[in-house]
Formats: sequence, structure tokens, C-alpha cells
Amino acid sequence: QTTTGPQIPRGDTVTWTYDITNTGNSYLKNVTITDDVTISSAADPTPVCDWPSSSDPATPAGVLSRGETVSCTATGTAIRGQYGNLATVNGVPTLDDGTTTITGKTGVPASVADTDPAHYFGVEYDLALAKIVTPTAVQQDGTVTWTIRVINQGNVASGAFSVTDVIPAGMSLQSANPAASANPATRTYRWDFQSSLAPN
Repeated sequence: QTTTGPQIPRGDTVTWTYDITNTGNSYLKNVTITDDVTISSAADPTPVCDWPSSSDPATPAGVLSRGETVSCTATGTAIRGQYGNLATVNGVPTLDDGTTTITGKTGVPASVADTDPAHYFGVEYDLALAKIVTPTAVQQDGTVTWTIRVINQGNVASGAFSVTDVIPAGMSLQSANPAASANPATRTYRWDFQSSLAPN
């Protein structure tokens, strides 16, 4: 997976799935998994393993027989921007009874571990509009100019967007740049932009 990872809208639920497999030639006991956030200040996910549905249901929770796989999941809420975490699984080699630690045997470590990172990028779409009028005071039949500015306050390109404005009663539109589509019945004017606004 790339460092950026998939794009997920901010506030959406994120689900991590962890598949733990014993690839060794002995049983493992005290199998635990943690997931530590490495990018962002979000709280660490809490993996929960479905031991009753493992590939070898005869073993108790926390024990993996040879080749056995157990799946675990954790959920969180997508933050804005780059996120990363690192899952770590640990286990202790044991005899086939699943309880007796293997000790004093050449080539058998006291414990085994593995890690796997995950990343995503939390996207947020946020367009801000400001409408400025000049002059702020005008005589009857005078001319005023409205300037509408749109800023992309999000962290990804906006894509196509539109702007609508309603002319107050008693006023009439003289010109618009760029040209706008009009609905005289509602005094509404609309601008459609196919070009994308980059984050500001």
C-alpha cells in the first residue's frame, strides 16, 4: 500500500481488518495484536479478534495452531489529512497443548512478532464564498458592483461547482462576468464552473 493510501471522506467510518496466520511449525499462545497510530494524533484503534470463527475452532482464544488464521477488526472515524498506523502481533511458541512454552530448544525463539502498516488520506470538501459590494452607499438609479469570490478551504480539488445569486427586488442586472444563466421568475442567476479549484 502507498503511504497516502485510499481517500476517505472526513467523518466516515474506517474499518481495519487484520488476518493473523501462524506460518511457523509450532503452536503459538498468548497471541495479541495492537495497532499504534504513526501519523496524526488520533486515538489508537482497538482490534477485536473473532476467535470462535478462526480456521481451527478447536483451539482456544489466544492460541493458534500450525497454519491457523484468525481475523480481527477495528473501527475509527476518518480524520482530515494523512493518517497512518502500524499493527503488531505477538505470540509465544508452545507445545501442541497450547499452554506449555517451548524452552531450551535450538532455533525456537522466546516469542515471535510481525508488523504491518496501513494508511489513508482523509479528504474534506469545503468551498467558502464571500460577496463584496461597492460602493456601500448609492443613490437611487445608481450602480453597484458585487464581486463574488469562491475559495477552496478543503484539502482536495473541488471538481466542478456552481454559484447562484438572487438579485433583490427593485434592482436589475446590468451585466455579469462571466455570463450567467438567468431565471427571471425567481431573479436568480447561476454560474457553472467545470474547472476545478485547487486547495487554497
